[in-house]
Amino acid sequence: MSHRHAALRRVLAERSLLSYPVRSLRAIMLAAVIGITGFAGASLTATPAAASTSLPNTGARIARTALAQRGDQYVFGAMGPDRFDCSGLVRYAYVKAGAGASLGGGHSARGMYLWGTSHHLTSRTNPKVGDVVVYGNGSHVGVYIGNGKVIHALNPRVDIVVTSLHGVTTPFTTFIHTRVSHG
Repeated sequence: MSHRHAALRRVLAERSLLSYPVRSLRAIMLAAVIGITGFAGASLTATPAAASTSLPNTGARIARTALAQRGDQYVFGAMGPDRFDCSGLVRYAYVKAGAGASLGGGHSARGMYLWGTSHHLTSRTNPKVGDVVVYGNGSHVGVYIGNGKVIHALNPRVDIVVTSLHGVTTPFTTFIHTRVSHG
């Protein structure tokens, strides 16, 4: 087999849902159950070509990546791949989904909030899957996963969990609409 042919097979395998880790498959199934746009039609067929044509949009990929970390450990200052703080989880999801350049502010919830406001990307309405959710004027961030739900790296007691938008004690501040594709 030629080097070029092997590289093409590797790319196709990487695009196949069969190459996803078991945690990602669980996240896809969870997303389908809670109705995240872009997941319900995801193909679980064994053919790489079929899987590559049904990849979710960027917002859904961000949500899927964050959901795949559910149950991982919260560690202050951590940025993955299996330990996160709140901004580390958000940044990791964006980078892994190929949208790292769509979110500024570095590795800081406050930095993300200030970046979003300075670029006029914030509002308290009309969230899209994959938007950043800001709490406490930038003291905490999470990823909006649809249907009023957010995934966060909350604290060492509860680690990474899904809650309702207003299901945490820190008050909701705004959404950062990063303008990633939503299908």
